[in-house]
Amino acid sequence: MPAYNAILSQRRTSAVADLLRPTAADGVLVSAKGQGSADPIAPNTLPSGSDNPAGRALNRRVTITYGGR
Repeated sequence: MPAYNAILSQRRTSAVADLLRPTAADGVLVSAKGQGSADPIAPNTLPSGSDNPAGRALNRRVTITYGGR
């Protein structure tokens, strides 16, 4: 499952980058890097060990940074 999640993460970030690229100002590089499960911002499980849907939802994110080439 981790490999699938990494691929899914990359697909999500690439989709956002593909939408932003045509509207980016000249000289702005738009790139995408999926983190998969490597960089969560919320726990995927509750202290009881059960699933945490709210935490999983927070971890499905795209962070946008930008800068010149």
